Amino acid sequence: MIGEHTNRSSNQTWKITSSTGFLLYNPAQKIDWHWLHQPTLTISHNRGQLLINGTPYKEATLRIIPKDGYAGIDNVQYHGSFSIAQEQSKTYLINHVDLEEYVYSVLKTESWPGWPIEVNKAFAISSRSYVVAMISQMSSNRPYHVKNTNEHQTYRGMHNTNSIRAAVEQTKGMILMHNNEPALTMFDSCCGGIIPAHISDFDFQKAPYLARPYACTHCSQCRIYSWQKEVPLTEINKQIASLFDKPGMVHHIAIAQTDKAGLVTEVNIKQGNHSHTLSGKQLYSALKDIKSYCYSVERKSDKLILSGKGYGHHLGMCQWGAREMVRDGWHYKRILAFYYPGTELKKVV
Repeated sequence: MIGEHTNRSSNQTWKITSSTGFLLYNPAQKIDWHWLHQPTLTISHNRGQLLINGTPYKEATLRIIPKDGYAGIDNVQYHGSFSIAQEQSKTYLINHVDLEEYVYSVLKTESWPGWPIEVNKAFAISSRSYVVAMISQMSSNRPYHVKNTNEHQTYRGMHNTNSIRAAVEQTKGMILMHNNEPALTMFDSCCGGIIPAHISDFDFQKAPYLARPYACTHCSQCRIYSWQKEVPLTEINKQIASLFDKPGMVHHIAIAQTDKAGLVTEVNIKQGNHSHTLSGKQLYSALKDIKSYCYSVERKSDKLILSGKGYGHHLGMCQWGAREMVRDGWHYKRILAFYYPGTELKKVV
């Protein structure tokens, strides 16, 4: 189940389309079916009340089933069915989709066009393992398994890419396991040569296979292995103003602390007459031109020079590294063993 949410008090609406109409029911009372002939369902709120095409619904959860098996949202087609779940102040729109169709969809956005099937096999197994692990670890305080953003895995519905379909089908049901549990196989675009075992703020006891004690050097020629961007201080202030509750222009940013891996853990900022301390991840999240947690900041006149290594969180499989491994003749199983040491490949689904 893939979810996104909106605050119940917001003006956001969802429009779901299907040329053949929808079946609507309350999962708690499955016999209470409603056949909706309209080709479009508009889901909105009025004073906290859930509305579907203007009709109020009080149910905590509603299931929406497109009659022909797929539906459109924002000009993107999705397999499966949907549910609307209301919890506390939020309403969730959740897509219920087959596991293999989900992996196929994810690879369209998480892989790169034209990459060989061997690297996409590795990606398919990593993506599948990750979502199965998320399902097995699902807590009772969320009504979905994964989000549809890169916070988990980017999911944007249906597509028709034959090479990706082949990679998914040839690895169907295969996941990585550790101690007979699905492995939470994280991945990023480019690791920048960082040794994950040296990262200080990740709990490797829960996922020891992510504590790779050696560097990936395969991505060293990748164009995003290292990066640099000059950003005007005026733009910096626009992006980070919301972090502070006091007025004043930011005029100084300095890295105060890094961990053994070289990732920034603490940043000092001077804003007018005020001083602030942020975590490295807070600044990364605020400044769009910082591409990873391994970065430096230098002032040059009225600009900041942002430099760094890698693209992402530095954990798990390095996608550009995996691409170069395939170019050098590596098999997908060997790639997975390199990036997730201590795991076993099993067909369990």
